[in-house]
Amino acid sequence: ASLDPAFLAASGGVSVNCVGDGVADDTACIQAAITANPGGTLLFPCGTFKVSSTITLTVQGTGLVGTNRSCTLIRSTSATNTIISGSAQQVFIANMFIAGPASTVMTAGQAINMSGAHGCRLTDLQIASVFNGVSLDNSTNCLAQFIKLYDIYGTFGLQSANGGGDYIVNNQVDPLFYGTAYSFTSGFGVWSTTQAH
Repeated sequence: ASLDPAFLAASGGVSVNCVGDGVADDTACIQAAITANPGGTLLFPCGTFKVSSTITLTVQGTGLVGTNRSCTLIRSTSATNTIISGSAQQVFIANMFIAGPASTVMTAGQAINMSGAHGCRLTDLQIASVFNGVSLDNSTNCLAQFIKLYDIYGTFGLQSANGGGDYIVNNQVDPLFYGTAYSFTSGFGVWSTTQAH
C-alpha cells in the first residue's frame, strides 16, 4: 500500500499526515510530528511543505530526512525567519530542498541555524532564495556536506563560528549577491574542501 503523498512517517514512532501541497501551511503539523517523536527521524515524502515560522529541533538525535532534494521541498513564506533551527546534539537534516519565499526576497535569517548543536549532520541538501545559508554557531564537530547553495541574499553561504572541528566538505555555493561563500570566525580546526562559483 502506498502512503498519502504528504504522510510524514516517523522511524519507529508516531506518523502524521501533513498537506505538502505548497498551499496549506504545514508548520504546526511538522512541529507536532517532531514533538510526538522526540529524538526520532521524520521521513518526508515528495511534496512542497510550506512553513510560516521556524521549525525547531531541540531534542538530541532528531532528524528530518526527505526523499531527495529534487522532490522534497520545505519553503518558507517569511522574509525574516530562520527556516530550520537546531539546538540539540546530533540532530540531522538530509535529502531535501530548503527555500525562501517564492516571490519575496529574504532580508534576515538563515535556511539552517545550528546553535549548540554539537555533532550535527547536514547532508545532500539544496538551499536557495534565502538571506544566509547555513550557520554553525557554537556547534563543534558538525558535518556539512553535499550542499548546493544559490541565490543567497545575505552575508554568507556557509558559516562556522564560535565552535570548532566542523567538517565542511564537498559543497557548492553558486552566485552570491553579497557577502562571502564561506565564513570561519572565532573557532578552531574547521576542515573545509568546498568550492564557490
